[in-house]
Amino acid sequence: MSDRSKIRNRRVSGNTVQQQRDIANAIKNSREMALLPYTKRVSNTRPGRPSRDGGDRGPRRDAAAVAEGATEEIAEDIDGDDNDDTTETEA
Repeated sequence: MSDRSKIRNRRVSGNTVQQQRDIANAIKNSREMALLPYTKRVSNTRPGRPSRDGGDRGPRRDAAAVAEGATEEIAEDIDGDDNDDTTETEA
């Protein structure tokens, strides 16, 4: 059993299937007779999560401004260089 009263994995403990089954049944019986605790409470040592209201984040960007920026980039790509992708062959 672990320090938190959990049954260790068969791979960790090195038990066979039958041994693990017997141990699980013995632990189950001892928990029912109140000889072993079901689980131990562990105090939370990690800091809590920040609130999800987004208060410390800035305001949301306007969707129109995002779309406008995207169309400007496309227009620049179209108006920019015409010789980049086109190759003309003279016969």
